[in-house]
Amino acid sequence: MTLPEHFEDNITIYMTHFLILLSYDHPTLHSNNNDPEILDQVKAKICRATILYVNNYTDDCKPFAL
Repeated sequence: MTLPEHFEDNITIYMTHFLILLSYDHPTLHSNNNDPEILDQVKAKICRATILYVNNYTDDCKPFAL
């Protein structure tokens, strides 16, 4: 399976911004009830997308592994 060209050309930009969003926090985005916060939902989606790419394109994602 080949990594989509657009993603391959911009993988550094994607991964850099994913890391920024995963570490982002802002008090106004915290909820006072038990509902999942919007920020947590965004972070979960980023993790799911990253896992999909890592599982399917392991070699292309190796430079971004910690």
